[in-house]
Amino acid sequence: MKKYKFTLKTVSPVILSPRMQGALYNKIDYQKSNLADYEIIYPFYSFDNRYNQPGKEYRKADSYYIPASSFKGALQLENTVEVTSDEKSDREEENSNLENKLEKIGKYFICSDIKVDSKLIQVKSLQKYQYLYQETGIKEPKLEPFFPKVGMEMLNQAAELKGEIIVKDIEVDWKKTCQNMNRLATIKLKNNIEEINKLEIKYKEKSIESIEQKLERNYKEKLKDLFELREELKKIEKDIENADIKSIPKVYIFLGGFKGLLQSLSYRISVDGFSETSFFIDDESKLLYGLASLEIKEYKS
Repeated sequence: MKKYKFTLKTVSPVILSPRMQGALYNKIDYQKSNLADYEIIYPFYSFDNRYNQPGKEYRKADSYYIPASSFKGALQLENTVEVTSDEKSDREEENSNLENKLEKIGKYFICSDIKVDSKLIQVKSLQKYQYLYQETGIKEPKLEPFFPKVGMEMLNQAAELKGEIIVKDIEVDWKKTCQNMNRLATIKLKNNIEEINKLEIKYKEKSIESIEQKLERNYKEKLKDLFELREELKKIEKDIENADIKSIPKVYIFLGGFKGLLQSLSYRISVDGFSETSFFIDDESKLLYGLASLEIKEYKS
C-alpha cells in the first residue's frame, strides 16, 4: 500500500451541491442579506444544518468539503481512452492494453473527503451563454445570469486544497496514469474549441450573406465571450502538452456540476457536432465551471 499527497488548485469556480438535500429558500431557511440577495441558494457540500431558520440572515456553513466520491469520479479512472480514427490503426494494440489497465485501477484507489475552508466559498449566479429570442424576433447568443434570483455556493477560482490518495495492492505508473487522465481532459477541451470554431464560421457566413441584421454584422462582438473562452482553453491544452513533456505528475480534471454537455463526453464529437450548444462560463475566469489542476507526489514518511 502506498500513500500519495496531492494539491488541488481550482482554475475556475467549482460547484458541488448535494442531490439528497434541497436548496435553501428565502423566508423559510434564511433571510436575504447583503451577502446573498437571492430567493433560492443551492448549498455546497457541508455537514451544517441551515434549514428552517427563517428569522436569521443567510450565513455560510462553518466548513465545507468535496466528497471523496466526487473527487474520485473526476479522476475518471474507470474510463477508457478514445483515439481519433487516424490513430487507431497504429495504436490499436497499445490502446487496448491501456483500456484494460484503466478499467482495473480505479477500485484500488482510496481517498477521503477534501476539507474546504468557508473563506473559499462564495455565492454567485450562474452565467450561461445561450441563444435567446430578442424583441426583434432574432435568436441571439448572449452571456447572462442563468435564473438571476438563484444563487450557487461555489468554491472560488484559485483555491488550493490538500489531500491524500492511498493505492492498495498494485503498483501505479503515475506518469502513464496522469498522461491518460490529461488525454481525457484534452478531449473535452478540444470538443469545446471545435464547437466554438464552428459557431464562428456559421456567424461569419451569415454576416457575409446579409448586412441588414445587427447580429450578423456584429458577430465578433456577439461571440466575444466564446472567443475569450477558446483562448483560455487553448492555454490549458498547451499546459497539458508541456506537463506530459516534462513528466510532471500534474493533471487537469473537471469537477462538480454545470460544466455543460461537451464536458460530460469522454469522446470526440462528430464533424457536425452540436447545433447552438449552450455554455456555462464563469464571468471572471472566462472559463467553464469546474476546471481544476492536480499535482500528485508519493508520500514518504
